[in-house]
Amino acid sequence: MSVKVVERDPQAGARRAVSGAVVNAVVAQVRSCGGAPAVSQVLALAGDRRTFADLADPGTWSSLAEAVALFDAAALACEDGAVALHAGEALLQWPHDKFVSGILSAGTAAAALEKVGPLLRHFDGTSEAVLLEVAPDHALVQATPVGAPQRHAHLCELTRGLLSQLPVAFGSGPALITEPECSARGGRHCLYAMSWDEPSHGPDPSLGRSANASADCADGGADTGTGFAAGPAMDRTGTELDGMRMLIEGAFATAREVLHDDAGGLLSEIAARADALVTAPCFLLMVRVRPVTPVKLHHRGLDVDEARAMAAELWPGHPDDAGGTRLVVDIASGRHRYGRLVELRPDGSPVSPAEARLLRLYADHAATALDIFGVLDEARRSDATARTLLSFAESLSQVTTPADLVQLLADTVPAVAACERSTVYLWEAESGQLVPRARSSGRQPADAYLGPIVPLADPDPGHHEAMGGVADQLPRVPIGRPLVDQLVNRREVVVIDASSEDPVIRDLLARSGTSTSVVAPLFAAGEFLGVISANYGADTPTDATRDPVVHERLSGLADQAATALQNLALLEKVSHMAWHDALTGLPNRRLFEDRVEQELVRSKRVGEPVCMFFVDLDYFKAVNDTLGHAAGDDLIRQVSRRLVDTVRRQDTVARVGGDEFAILLPGLAEQTDIDELAGRTLDAMSTPFSVFGEDVETSASIGIAVAPEHGDSYDDLLNRADEAMYRAKAFGRNCFEMFSGPPARRESRALAVDVVALQADLAGALERDEFFVLYQPYIDLRTSEVVGVEALVRWDHPRLGVLEPAAFIPVAERSEAIVAIDAWVLRQACEQTRSWFGGGLGPFRLAVNLASRDLADPELSTRVERTLAASGIDPTLLDLEITERVVLDRWGPAKENIDGLQRLGVRFTIDDFGAGNSSLDRIGSFPVSTLKINESFVQVLGPDGEDDSLVSAIISMARRLGLECVAEGVETSVQHRVLLQRGCTTAQGYYFSPPLPAEDIGRLMGTIAAEGPVVLGDGG
Repeated sequence: MSVKVVERDPQAGARRAVSGAVVNAVVAQVRSCGGAPAVSQVLALAGDRRTFADLADPGTWSSLAEAVALFDAAALACEDGAVALHAGEALLQWPHDKFVSGILSAGTAAAALEKVGPLLRHFDGTSEAVLLEVAPDHALVQATPVGAPQRHAHLCELTRGLLSQLPVAFGSGPALITEPECSARGGRHCLYAMSWDEPSHGPDPSLGRSANASADCADGGADTGTGFAAGPAMDRTGTELDGMRMLIEGAFATAREVLHDDAGGLLSEIAARADALVTAPCFLLMVRVRPVTPVKLHHRGLDVDEARAMAAELWPGHPDDAGGTRLVVDIASGRHRYGRLVELRPDGSPVSPAEARLLRLYADHAATALDIFGVLDEARRSDATARTLLSFAESLSQVTTPADLVQLLADTVPAVAACERSTVYLWEAESGQLVPRARSSGRQPADAYLGPIVPLADPDPGHHEAMGGVADQLPRVPIGRPLVDQLVNRREVVVIDASSEDPVIRDLLARSGTSTSVVAPLFAAGEFLGVISANYGADTPTDATRDPVVHERLSGLADQAATALQNLALLEKVSHMAWHDALTGLPNRRLFEDRVEQELVRSKRVGEPVCMFFVDLDYFKAVNDTLGHAAGDDLIRQVSRRLVDTVRRQDTVARVGGDEFAILLPGLAEQTDIDELAGRTLDAMSTPFSVFGEDVETSASIGIAVAPEHGDSYDDLLNRADEAMYRAKAFGRNCFEMFSGPPARRESRALAVDVVALQADLAGALERDEFFVLYQPYIDLRTSEVVGVEALVRWDHPRLGVLEPAAFIPVAERSEAIVAIDAWVLRQACEQTRSWFGGGLGPFRLAVNLASRDLADPELSTRVERTLAASGIDPTLLDLEITERVVLDRWGPAKENIDGLQRLGVRFTIDDFGAGNSSLDRIGSFPVSTLKINESFVQVLGPDGEDDSLVSAIISMARRLGLECVAEGVETSVQHRVLLQRGCTTAQGYYFSPPLPAEDIGRLMGTIAAEGPVVLGDGG
C-alpha cells in the first residue's frame, strides 16, 4: 500500500490562531478612540503590514504573535489595558455571522452555553472550552490551551468578555464572571464561574396599543392623520376623487424618483404633479432640494417677471389669502422648509375646501419626498466621503514624507468638501508665517446641487506642483492677521471671501482665482501645524460654503491629516537621529560610512580620487576639565559649524567621536588643493571660540588619506587618515599630515585600530593579565543614592594604551575570545562585590554584559551558577545585560541558558533599548526585568520638552509591561530632571560619575553609608 505525502505550510496552523472577527473588533475599538490615523499608528507599532481590507475581512485569521502585537499596540494607543476584554464583549454583535446566529437561536443562555466549545473555537483557535456545569442562571466553563503550556492573558480576557455578553442576547444583563483559576497566571486551565439574572418573558405592552389604535381607525372613530375626518362631513366630490387618484399616482411616481440621485428630475416631477393637480388657471411653485441650494420656480398663467416678483413677496413673509382668492401652502416637514405652492384665482372665485385639502396633502407629500431624497442623498454623500476618507487613510500608510502627505491632502479636499481647488498651508514657526506647501493637482467634480464649476485660470491644471513651486506662486500669510489668530485661538472652521477687511486675504483670494474659501486648522496634540483651504468659484451658492456638514467633514479630514503629519514629523526626527549626531546635527559614523562607500563606487566608475580628512581637536580634555562638560558640548557645536563653513558644498562633515570629525572630499585630487583646504581648516580651528562668555583657544590635528592610493574601502581610508592624524600629533599638533606608511609614533587609542593585529593580540591578553574592570554606579534619581554598579572591561594594550570596549569587543565577538573575556569579567565583578559586601557595604545590584555567543554556549548557565556560589552573591542581585538582537535570536542552547538562569533568580536587562528592532510581543515574552534607554535618546532631552517623546514612550511602555527603566548617558542636570519628571527613577552617566576603579567605588559607597546620599552631579 502506498502512502501519499501531503506537503503543508508550516505557518498555516500558526496563522489560524485568532479569527478576523476578533481583529476587526480590536480595529473598531482603536478607530472609535482615535480614528483611522490611530489604526495606522497601531498597525505600524505592531509591525502588521496587512491592509485595511484584509483587517475588515472576517475570514482573515491571524497568528497568535500578530494578534498579541495588535492587542499590545491597541492598549498603548487607546490607553486601555482591557482592550481584549472589550473586543470579546463585541464579538456577539458581529453582523452576518451565521454561526453566531445559530448559537443564539438556542432560546436561552443555558442552552447556548451547551455549544460553548464550538463558539470559542470560532474566534480562538488556540483554546478548547468545555461546559462543566449549567443552570438557568449560572454556569461553569473551563478553557484549556491547545499546543502550548499556557494561554495568553489577552485571550483569557477575550473569553471573559465573550462569555459575559452571552446572557445579554437572551434578555438578561451581562453575566458576572469570576476566574478562580487562570492558565495565564500559572493554572492548568482557565475556569470561568458565570452568574446572571433570568430574563422576564411578559408580553410586549406596545402590541396592545397598536391593536387598539388599529381598531379605532377601522371603526372610523379617530383622525387618521391625513387631513380627512371619517364621517359624513367629508366632501367627496368627483373633483376631489380625481385629485386623490392623481395624488396617489403621483405618490408612487415620486417615490420612484427619490430612489435616483437626480435632484433636477425630482423637482421636475414635483412641479409636473402640482401642475396636473391645480385646477386654477394660475399657480406658482417655488421649491429647493435643501436649504443651501438655489430656489427653483415653476409657474402657469404668469410671465417670468411676475413669477419672480411674487416669489420675492411670498417667500420670506406670512402672506394672507387675498380675500380667499389665493391659497399659499408651505412645502415643509419637521426637518426643513423646502418652499411654497401658490394657487391664484384671477376671477375672484374662492378656493374650494376640497382643493385646499388636496393641495395641502400634496405639499406634505412633496416635503416627505424631499425629506427622503435628502436622507438618501446625504447617505450617498456620506458614503462617498467615507470612502474618500478611508482611501485617504489607506494612502497615508504609503506616504513617507510630509511633502507627499500634504499633496495627498490637497488632492483629497475637493472630494470631501465639494470644492474646485484646495491649498495646504503649513505653519513655519521660525518666520511666524503660514507657508503654502501644496495645491490640488487638477479640477475635481463637485456635487450637482452646488451649481456650475468655474475652473481656475492655471497655466497647467493637471500639473502636480512641487512644494517649492506652490510657495513661489502664492503669498505667505504672517501671524497677527485676524484670520490666523482666529484659527489658532478658536480652532474652528472659518469662511472667508472678498468682503474680508484684511487686504492680505483679499489679495490671496484674487491671486488664487478664488471667490470663497472654507479654511480648517490643522491641530495635533495641541500643536498648530497649519491650515487646509477649500476654494470655491463665484457661482457657488453662499449657503453651500457655510454648510455645517461640509465644515464637519473638512474638520475630520484636517484632524486625520494633522495626526499623520505629526507622526511623519516624529518618524523623520527618529530617522534623523539614527543617521545624525544628536549634539551637532552632523552626519554620524553610520551615515558617513554610507556616503563614503557610495562615493568610492562612483570613483571606481569614473576614475576620480576620493579624499578624507580625519580631524581631532587638540587639548579638548582641558576644556571639559576647566569649564565643564556643558562648555565642551558648546565648543563641539561651534567647531562643527566652522568645519561646515570651511569646506565645499559637496563635502560631508561628520562627527565620528567625542572631539573627532571626519570629512569626505570627493574629487579633491591635486596636492596643492588638498594642502590649501587643510590649511584653511587649521586656520578656522585656531581662531578663538567664545564659550559661555569665555575666549577658548584650541587647535586641531588633521590626517589625510586618498583613495585608491591609500585604500579602496571605508575602513582602509578611515584607518589611514587616522594614522596620519596621529603622525600630525606626534609632530607637535596644529598641523596636517598625509598618510605615508607606518606611523613614527602611536598614542593610546580607542578607535580605528588594525583589526587583524588586534585579533592576534587578543589571543594571549587574558594570560598576560592585560584586562582590568571599572565600575560605573547606578543612581536612584529620587535620593541620589547608589543602588548598583555596572562592570565595564578595559584593555591595557602594550602598544596602543588603554582601549575602550568599542575598540576591541566587536573584534572579540568574531571568535570564542568573547566568551572567555565575559567569564573573566563576571568572576572579577562577583569577587569584588563579595569584598564590598564583606566590608559592610551594600547590598546593591551588579550588572555584567553578555554577548550573543555567551548565550549560545551550553555551559553558560552552569558557569554563572558556579561563579555566584563561589562568591556567595545572591543571584537576584545579578543583572545580565544583553542586546535587543539577543531577544530576537533566542533559540536552542540560548533558550535553555535563559530558562536556567531565570530559575536561578538572575535578572535580564536589555541594553541600549531603542537602538534595535524588538517588537512588543517579543519583549513581553522574554524574561526581562529592566530596559536601559539608549544614550542617544537621553542626550537630546532639553528643558522645552520638544525631544522627550521617545523617552516618554519607552518609559510608558516599560511601566505597562511591569519593567524597570534605567537611563544611560546622563550628562546634564536638565536630563536628570526631565527623566525624573517622566517617571524614570534610575540612571547612570558622567553627570553622576564616570566608570571608576573598585577602590573608588568602595570609598563612594562608604561615604554614602556614613553620611547619607550625596548629589554626584556638577549641575552641568
